Amino acid sequence: MMSSMFWFSLLPLFSFVDGQIATCGVGDATPLRIVIEHCDCIYYDFGWEVRQLGVVEPIINGVFNPQYPQVSDNAELCLDPSGCYFVRLDNDNYDTIPYVGTYSLFYDDALILSESTFQLPFDSINFGDSCTSPEPSQFPTYIEPPVFSPDSEPQGFPGMAPEFSPVNSPTSSNNDVLTCSCTGDPHYKMWNNEYFSFQGNCDQILIDNNYLQLQVRTRPSVNFSLVSQVALKLKNPDRTIFRFNRGNKPVIEYDAPEFEYETTNEEFFYAQRGRNYRSPFPTHTFRFNEGERDQYIKVTETWHGGFGVNVQGHKDLFGGSKGMCGNWNAGGMTKRGKDNGVITVTTTTAINAVRSWRVRVEQSSLDEPSTYCEDFTEHCNDESFPDATFNCYDEGLRMLQDNQENSTVTPMSDLECGDLSCAAITDPTMRGFCQSDVRVSGDPRWACQIDYLISDVVIPDPCEFDVEQDTSKFLRGRKDGSTKIRTCGWLKKREDKGRSRLCTRQVHYFENVATGEVLAPPQIACPDTCASCDLCFENPKTKYTHNVKEGDTPTVYKNCNWLAKRSPEKVKRICNRFQSAGGYPPPIKACPVTCGVKTCVL
Repeated sequence: MMSSMFWFSLLPLFSFVDGQIATCGVGDATPLRIVIEHCDCIYYDFGWEVRQLGVVEPIINGVFNPQYPQVSDNAELCLDPSGCYFVRLDNDNYDTIPYVGTYSLFYDDALILSESTFQLPFDSINFGDSCTSPEPSQFPTYIEPPVFSPDSEPQGFPGMAPEFSPVNSPTSSNNDVLTCSCTGDPHYKMWNNEYFSFQGNCDQILIDNNYLQLQVRTRPSVNFSLVSQVALKLKNPDRTIFRFNRGNKPVIEYDAPEFEYETTNEEFFYAQRGRNYRSPFPTHTFRFNEGERDQYIKVTETWHGGFGVNVQGHKDLFGGSKGMCGNWNAGGMTKRGKDNGVITVTTTTAINAVRSWRVRVEQSSLDEPSTYCEDFTEHCNDESFPDATFNCYDEGLRMLQDNQENSTVTPMSDLECGDLSCAAITDPTMRGFCQSDVRVSGDPRWACQIDYLISDVVIPDPCEFDVEQDTSKFLRGRKDGSTKIRTCGWLKKREDKGRSRLCTRQVHYFENVATGEVLAPPQIACPDTCASCDLCFENPKTKYTHNVKEGDTPTVYKNCNWLAKRSPEKVKRICNRFQSAGGYPPPIKACPVTCGVKTCVL
């Protein structure tokens, strides 16, 4: 930990570049200085950058090491005062930011930000002659980003995230209405709001019921995977309603009476900047004509050329659905041909669920049906991919194809992609997806994924799902270190005291990578018997994924009792972690009361 005050300022001898960088001491050039009063976590570098509002590329960025203060070989940054700027202390290319610390900003030798803390989203206030203050009515109640003027006093950190909650104003649900999604580097959020990732390649059934089947294909791109195709077919009689194929014009049956179809470029209000970001790529919404019920399938074209799929359905139409979105009735994942028997899916074992829900060639509505289904993605090239279902030369940035000019609109936007960060995403699950994608790919543009920014998430009542079966299994550990597989039927027959002890103390997961089987503890496998189905259930002994290390360093697991004893600031920081390993959930899932989920109070 460092307690001494020191400052760094950036770049001394630059001439004007696009009206941004100026030569110090010449004309109206205005110096910017950053002072670090205090910081913790001294063994990690973290990124900083200075940005001009509305400009995609940062003016300058670099790495700051609190242990060995260094910015570059330069000494001071001077700016053209006619612009409007802000400082970002985390440019999404670095995974660590000091957990404890404060910093201040001096602009033209005036204090404009005093002792601000290192907290998400790490953006400073706006400063410069062209900054304007938006009308207060434009802002949500939790934030009012200040703008510096010579007559104003320094104001607090403007970019503080809203109070931690699983979603922003979640929709109440008795499981009449549920949502699921498959998006990003593909992340799957099931009907029960559980999630996992699959960075592999396969033609998969996302949703299957008596009425419809929704299919997706995942394929490699550069150093991540994406959803490269989406198709919907209705049954009785079979007919394809739409097909989206990366790099091709969408194929849509416009006269399908079952749907209302619309294409929009969705907007997201970025509270930190007080302006809107409008996606340059369209969202295709297929809304079911089912009275007043709001049921739809959204297919979003994304910056990387793939697609995001988001579904909201009602039990009258989607009840009994199965597939990669999970089992509507049971909540979690069930294997093909099984009506019950929920299995725990992790990123490590997801290939087993994917293969179970692989699209059969004769039933496929996708272009060039493929039997290829693997969980390992190499960088895309002719040698790495065995068939012609992916064009490895069509990778990287989202490019407009010649045959897409009628389907893709490039609208005006107040903000550019470079102005956004994962921290702006309100829904913590989607924010976690974004942070994971940036960490894996090194590309900060995941923050512009519009279905991360705007996510329609319904929080289900977990007690309404038919999870527990007498044959559901869990792993029982003994004091001598031995283990034995038991079932919920066996647990029910124990005396109250013994049953309660087993439900409370048996908190371990067992992940068999070879078979793909994950045994959950009894409070997960047998929620009725253990009285643990409630959304706000918290067992102090429940373990969660605390920290996933790189390389051979073991993953760290902690329990809710340990977490509850930390300071409020540390609890908030830990609860915003979304990595999971070995079946153990992230802290918000394991410890909803300690993490302060809005519906769960102490």
